[in-house]
Amino acid sequence: MSNAAKILIVDDDPRMCSSLKVLLGNEGYEIQTTHNGQEALEALGIDNFDVVLLDLVLPDITAAEIMDHITRQTPETYAIIITGYASWESAVESLKKGAFDYLKKPFDHGELSRTIKHALDQKTLKSERKQVERALQKSEDRYRRITEAVTDYIFTVRIADGHPVETIHGAACVAVTGYTPEEFASEPYLWIRMVHEEDRPVVEDQAKRIVLGQDVEPIEHRIFPKDGVMRWVRNTLVPQYDPQGKLLSYDGLIHDIHERKQAEGTLRKSEERFRSFLDNIGDIAYEVDAKGTITYANKMAEKTTGMSLEDLLGKNFFALFVEESQKV
Repeated sequence: MSNAAKILIVDDDPRMCSSLKVLLGNEGYEIQTTHNGQEALEALGIDNFDVVLLDLVLPDITAAEIMDHITRQTPETYAIIITGYASWESAVESLKKGAFDYLKKPFDHGELSRTIKHALDQKTLKSERKQVERALQKSEDRYRRITEAVTDYIFTVRIADGHPVETIHGAACVAVTGYTPEEFASEPYLWIRMVHEEDRPVVEDQAKRIVLGQDVEPIEHRIFPKDGVMRWVRNTLVPQYDPQGKLLSYDGLIHDIHERKQAEGTLRKSEERFRSFLDNIGDIAYEVDAKGTITYANKMAEKTTGMSLEDLLGKNFFALFVEESQKV
């Protein structure tokens, strides 16, 4: 397949078409000629052209109509207007329609070659820019998908003389908190300010105890990310010691558990509604595990057995109800 640029010549003068075909063909271009507007539209519908040399005055349709077609159907094609009836008005109108340039007959070989080369250079630059934009968009889409999937990030607190002296937040912090590592670095108290006011004592106590060398359990607490919408996270701290047992730093794993918390809340409300319903029916309702141990009983079960809910829970259903019924 040839890589030569394709040029369509549209001119009602056969001698002009033949002359340009030879001239530009010798420069390595692939040339096709047409002598009226209808032929030009048909050619544009069949093949893809890099450049169209378009005579301003044609016998059947106007050059403006062809320019409209190029703009709508093949915007990657560059049109150069050529005419012997040049005027500022026609030049401006052609450029408004999207023509790349405007040449007045007679024009010399060098001027035509430079104009075509300039058009092809612009076409190449435009194509390369689109490729870069597509690659950038693809990269941004990939980054967005990755960050949307990230629910964890790690931060490290460096310890000196028993005191925290520096906190470094991992790059993934932006996916969970909305803040960049640079923003955390510039505001040392940003993290604790993000923590829900009611949860700050628990978070601060966890940090104090690990610095004192005490064992700490993961905690679950609320934060307000950059968007201001409260989220639940799980905060797990892991100490790092030197060979002599001195605390050098500790790592914190922040895991976004907001969806889990929401699901738990929804389930809890559903269970509360269901148990409220069971408490108001006139029959005994209970729940047992695989071993027959009672894990739930409604108010009618309490009333029937004369036992409180606390006494019923943990009892064996078969021992309690079946044996009692056999006695009766």
